This record gives sequence, C-alpha cells and structure tokens, in this order.
Amino acid sequence: MSDVWLFFDIGDTLVNEDKLRFQIFKSLQKAITVETGHEFPFQELLALRERRLLEGELGVHYGIAKELLSPAGYDAWVEGVATLIRNASQSELHPIPAAVNILGQLSRYSLGIIADQPAHLLSQFANWGFEGVFSVVALDSLTGFHKPDTRLFEWALTRANCRAANAVMVGNRLDADVIPAKRSGMKAILCEIELSTKGWYPPGGDELLYLQSLSRVPNWRNNTAELSAGEQPDGFVTRLSELPGVVEKLLAE
Repeated sequence: MSDVWLFFDIGDTLVNEDKLRFQIFKSLQKAITVETGHEFPFQELLALRERRLLEGELGVHYGIAKELLSPAGYDAWVEGVATLIRNASQSELHPIPAAVNILGQLSRYSLGIIADQPAHLLSQFANWGFEGVFSVVALDSLTGFHKPDTRLFEWALTRANCRAANAVMVGNRLDADVIPAKRSGMKAILCEIELSTKGWYPPGGDELLYLQSLSRVPNWRNNTAELSAGEQPDGFVTRLSELPGVVEKLLAE
C-alpha cells in the first residue's frame, strides 16, 4: 500500500448528483402547487434558485421551501426529500463516466473517501465499480463529524495511518473540501467537473431547463479570490481525465 493517500469527495466529484437534485426541485414544485392550489411554474422556481445562489445562500431549495410552504408543509416536504435521497437508485445517481477508469489509473496510491453522505450509499459501490477501491471510508453518517469539521479529515488520516503531509483531498467545494483539508495539513485539488462530461444529457423538458440553470449558476460558489494563501487549492481540474497529471505534478513539487 502506498504511503501517499488520495481522498475523494463523492457527490459531483465521482458521482453525478444533478438528476437527484432535479428531482428534489420537482418535489418542491409539487409541494408548492398542492399547498397553493395552482401550478407553480418550474422556470420560476429555477429563477429563485439562481437568485438565491448569486446572493451567496447555500441549500437554496430548503430556503425556498421555508419561504413558500407552511411549517407543516415544509416538514412534510423535508421528510419526502429524505425518503427520495434514501431510495435514490442508479437512475438518479451514477458515476461520472471517467470515474472508474481514473481511479484505476490512480490505484498506485492509497485511495480513500471523505464525504458527507448517508451510510447506505456504500451499498451502491459495487454497482458503480467502486467496490474494493477505497481502503478508508470516512462518512459523516459513520463518524459523527460533518464537513467542514476538520475532525472528519483527521479521523480519515488516523484510520489510514497517514501523515497529513502525505495526503491529498479531491473535492468539488472550497468550503467543504479544500479549506478543511488545508487546515488539516493536507494538500487539496479543486475538482469542478464540466457539465458536458458528467454523463447526464436530458433531451428536453424540465430536466433540460434545470441543466441549463446549472450552466448559468452552479450549485457551489467557489471563489478562490476570497481565500487566504494557506487555504488556496494546490491544483484544479475541470475533467476527471486531468486528475492523474495534476496529482503527479503536485506530488513531484
């Protein structure tokens, strides 16, 4: 086993979550429609999404739901979202097309997971081609530590018996992946995968409207200009195929 460890986030780093988030927004549209008694336009919901994200809000679907639903309606919708996530299958969650191949290329290193995900997601690893790939899996649902708590990263390092200086975090968010990894003494690569390479290509309808909304305003505001020198990513990729080269260059420095 290599002394160098690469730790990965899951959502939108290795696995495309866009279709699942689309379904969450559709469930919110339905809940608003039922409560108000008239059809709530999906395009209007997407406009609210984009405005709130541009204002710096995180978890915008929850913010919109709190604004437009009654307390009882909000609680029922949140419970429905939890069920939707719990029952998500390969049709809603699937590996980014290059993921399995790239993980194979990186198998000369020791590989692990650091992610905020429900524990039942591990049952999907075999379907995704991830079974046996990761020697350490640190999930918030298993450890009790949630990103950006550095204790989640330290838990993974301890379980891997790895010094932070020998570890690299690969994730799609500055706030949840890069900054806590850097604060833990690890290196970090920001992985912002282009929509065109993520493997979800809806032909039309509300799915396409949602994808177009994502292209205008991504889910995460990764503004490196706001970071201190010690919090800056050590590398960037916009396609998973770039990752082996970036890792090799970073470790050679």
